Amino acid sequence: MRTTTTGQVSYALHNGVYVLKFRGDIRFQICAAVDRFIQKIFQEQEQASVIIDLLDATAVDSTALGVLAQVAIHTRRAQDKRPTILVNQPEMLAVLKAVSFDKVFHLLPDAGSEPEAYEELAELAEDEKDYTRHVLNAHRNLMALSHENRQLFRDVTQALEAAALQ
Repeated sequence: MRTTTTGQVSYALHNGVYVLKFRGDIRFQICAAVDRFIQKIFQEQEQASVIIDLLDATAVDSTALGVLAQVAIHTRRAQDKRPTILVNQPEMLAVLKAVSFDKVFHLLPDAGSEPEAYEELAELAEDEKDYTRHVLNAHRNLMALSHENRQLFRDVTQALEAAALQ
């Protein structure tokens, strides 16, 4: 049974840069909408610039991290640059470093200026198979970032692959 996430993800276009703002506890339920939005950004504009704002996030699960890893993967492929994550909480910074985000993102404590208005991304209605596919793809993204992540997420990815085949 699906539960509603307590977190919220909004976006804005600010000076030609997409800003994805995460608030609260971000869990896999919102990840399909975030994934779809990120895919849309890079399909429409291969050289898109994206800032991920985690200043108001209290927690981000591994599926959400895997979805965010796409931003680094796309940006590195298209522009050979590192996108930016805004993060100022020591616990959140430690999580990001633990999954090698410090190697593929610029981690900054603040943006300086912020968009005036955001639009909220709503959860997509999905079945369990769709959720499993999104969670699996997100963990594959994390594994693509570093050798350490390949080791860290190998077992969960294998379990998700097995579940996807059922």
